[in-house]
Amino acid sequence: MKYLITAIAAILLTGCVSTPDHSGTYTLSYPNRAVTMTLQLKPDGSFTYTRISRGNGRDDPAIGSWKVKGELLVCKGTTVKSSQNLIFKFNKTSRKLISISVRLPIDNDIPEGEDGHYFKKSVEPIDEAAKVELTKVKTPDLTIHDAAGEGNIEAVKQHLAAGTDVNAKYEDGDTPLDIATDEKQTEIADLLRKHGGKTGEELKAEGK
Repeated sequence: MKYLITAIAAILLTGCVSTPDHSGTYTLSYPNRAVTMTLQLKPDGSFTYTRISRGNGRDDPAIGSWKVKGELLVCKGTTVKSSQNLIFKFNKTSRKLISISVRLPIDNDIPEGEDGHYFKKSVEPIDEAAKVELTKVKTPDLTIHDAAGEGNIEAVKQHLAAGTDVNAKYEDGDTPLDIATDEKQTEIADLLRKHGGKTGEELKAEGK
């Protein structure tokens, strides 16, 4: 009986161990190039990215999704203005940068005494200007569903930048992706997919 109680207690303690929270704000600076990159990983699995460089100011921001993959944090997104793909991979424990799709050589400009580039994390967002950059965009008069159906990709981009729900449903359950697909708006459908867009049937299968 004594051993049984001990075993149950061990199981309960194991179940109480919480998984690490990897959400937060991560920054990485290249002093020699006067470049600072900021990744804000949100608890809902989305992220925002900004890069500030001397002389150029704030570059094209990006939005996307992140996930834990083994020992890595993987962020995949698209820049708001130019729709370019963006991928970051860094160690979830050490925060060492593993790979990056931005045109900066990660093997160069390594700080003295370090074996690579490392992100610094803070729980609270430290770049409020980055948040403003992504939220100050006004939502166009055209709904995201209508924009998707009419092939108005600029209006769709504005909706995404303004935070419009990419999977908003019509009364019949159609999402913007459904409409873009039905109207053969391939470029818009691809863009919506990159930003987490799903069809009504896919959402229904997920219980949403």
